[in-house]
Amino acid sequence: VPQFILRNFGIGKEERLFVFDKKDSKVFPSCVNDSGHENHFYKDDHFGYGTTTEGKLASLEDKCAPVFDKINSKESIQEISANEKELICMFVVVQLSRTKRAREHLAAINKAISDKIKESGGDPNKDVKNFKELSPSEIKGLSIKYLNTTPGNLKENLIDKEFRLLKCPKDDYFYISDHPVSLYNYFPRERRGNLGLNLKGIVVFFPISPSLCLSFMCAKMISEARNKILNYKKGLKTGVVFSKDLSDVEKMIFEIDSRVTSELIHENVEFQNSLQVHHSSRFISSSTN
Repeated sequence: VPQFILRNFGIGKEERLFVFDKKDSKVFPSCVNDSGHENHFYKDDHFGYGTTTEGKLASLEDKCAPVFDKINSKESIQEISANEKELICMFVVVQLSRTKRAREHLAAINKAISDKIKESGGDPNKDVKNFKELSPSEIKGLSIKYLNTTPGNLKENLIDKEFRLLKCPKDDYFYISDHPVSLYNYFPRERRGNLGLNLKGIVVFFPISPSLCLSFMCAKMISEARNKILNYKKGLKTGVVFSKDLSDVEKMIFEIDSRVTSELIHENVEFQNSLQVHHSSRFISSSTN
């Protein structure tokens, strides 16, 4: 996780954080310089990327840091240009792909397929074309390859979404974790994957400070909400529907259209933080204890 993002969560000159370790169930104080990284994490011995990935990530961070600083200082996305939004989208999909959780997910998929082949009496390393059981070093190499090749395409899935900035109420704080981009689907599909970036109902969240979180909402879902409100208002005029309170939905659509920062309530923040805990690999950080 880039230090310029973690720095927003640090307190005082020492940029202090409080970290919860899910594995050991312990809370401990830390600082930004000691958080969110692992030595040689992007060193590749399989696909020829070597150590160049670090340089590419640093270049992207240098371009994006001023954009995030502008959002944090103004607590608004109203002055974010189309080019700056595209940079943010690229940054978010890269962040989604660059963590340990991303590697764990890749390893879990490979293991699940291997186990299924073995259950049916097959050999995953011989009986399925273009498939084999992957070693930890191969998982690492493959994840670095994906990080270098897929974000440019994934970015388009975010650009098409409705862009929002969410703000905590007083005395509430967003967490950030070792996998800070979290996904949630309002229309889950039974027995199927629900968290694809292009699925209907998907929403992407990325906390950028203890008080601010970026959100990318499914455009199809918002379009349907717009149409329902329009049809409802037509129905009211003709007397074919009963009056009901749609103020929350209308408020959300107004905030999207005008890029007004959305003020959350405590339950919203609790939900956001639960996603950070759920999607994290091991560590969750907060500006408070």
